[in-house]
Order: sequence, then structure tokens, then C-alpha cells
Amino acid sequence: MLRIYCDFNNGIDETRFSLSCHGSRADLDRHRGEVRDGLRVVLYQTGELEAEGTIHFDPEWSIWVGVPDWSTIKYLDQPDEQGTA
Repeated sequence: MLRIYCDFNNGIDETRFSLSCHGSRADLDRHRGEVRDGLRVVLYQTGELEAEGTIHFDPEWSIWVGVPDWSTIKYLDQPDEQGTA
């Protein structure tokens, strides 16, 4: 399953998140031949959380959006200031 960066603070509405930030665009570009509307992916925010979901192209905004399946959310351990989890 492809991993696509998603800034979960960049919500469009209650269910969709913009995939237009640098990290998201880099991941989408890296997998250009595989990306398609409705593709099941892992949406992740580095060091914080990840969830399975789908991606869709929003023609109104001309951007890709991620729709997480919150029943699959995983919170990732973040190292503290000393570098231990």
C-alpha cells in the first residue's frame, strides 16, 4: 500500500484533507504511475499518526485529497528530548 504524507491539520471539511503540501506532493509525484482516484493508501503524518484511507482528485479545487478511515488510526511513538521513546 502506498504511503502518502498528510498534514492532518489541513482539513478541507469534516472528512477530507488537502494533499497539496510539499510532503504530499512529493509522495504523489514519486508514485505518479500508480496514483488514481479511489486508491487505498496509508495517510501518515511523520512521527505522529497514520491511518489507512483513500485518495480522490477534487476537480473543484484541482487538488488531491485524502479521506482517512479513522478506525485504522495508529498513533506513533515520538522520541522525547533525550531521543528515547
